[in-house]
Amino acid sequence: MAENDELVGSEEIDGGVVNDKGTITISEKVVIAVVAGGASQIEGLGQKKSSVTEDIGRIFGSKRRGVSIDFDGNEVSITLKIAVKQGYPVHEIAKKTQKKIKEDVESKTGLRVNSVDIYVQKLQEVEGKGEELIPEDQSEED
Repeated sequence: MAENDELVGSEEIDGGVVNDKGTITISEKVVIAVVAGGASQIEGLGQKKSSVTEDIGRIFGSKRRGVSIDFDGNEVSITLKIAVKQGYPVHEIAKKTQKKIKEDVESKTGLRVNSVDIYVQKLQEVEGKGEELIPEDQSEED
């Protein structure tokens, strides 16, 4: 990453760096917004709403943000609580989420991501799916 080359030899602070040009600090809210934006693009995560705040709550299946950010200098560790839609492979959605969040946070903030820990909190029922299922003992002859 070209931006990180400028950080070499700089003093690290939580969420950023101090270099000869000044201080660059990325707030927790910015990292959370980047996480929410990336997560909203992953098919199979919980339902989405129109606003970022609503996206976070619905995607992560919680009234809380479902995102924990821990800074260590210009490095960050992220923990996500997510809901996966029923019918999607949970482990694949979790891996895709890890990869997408790591890539987005590093490319959009310049911070290094140490880890993205995923906690699958629940399976979310997909609306309309239950209505489409017909028990085998019922046939169209009835």
